[in-house]
Amino acid sequence: MTKPEYLILNVHIVVRPADLEKFWKGLEISASRVIEEKECTLFEISYLENKEKDQVDIYLYEAWTCTVEWFNEVQMNKPYYKPYLEATEKLWKRPREMTISKRFPGKTHLKQTHFVKE
Repeated sequence: MTKPEYLILNVHIVVRPADLEKFWKGLEISASRVIEEKECTLFEISYLENKEKDQVDIYLYEAWTCTVEWFNEVQMNKPYYKPYLEATEKLWKRPREMTISKRFPGKTHLKQTHFVKE
């Protein structure tokens, strides 16, 4: 791999509230494996319930130390994504949105209170 870059992957997935538990179980299939990847330096999940639209917006926020090419050619083709997609894709209200951007080194700030465990 050439000199690594500092990347952020943002994934937006929309599911129905009734499918949320099934989605979480399907996500667990790959999430633990993604977190184990040495190039993955942060993995965070957030969500927003929208009762008017009968949907839950799920946001995956991942930080990676690799090149865009490596991420697309190697990481995105890891075999553990297949069972995750088989379990969750049918639950999506629309195709997921994925964006890869580059981080500004030295411009990330996290406080210890960010790492709250409930």
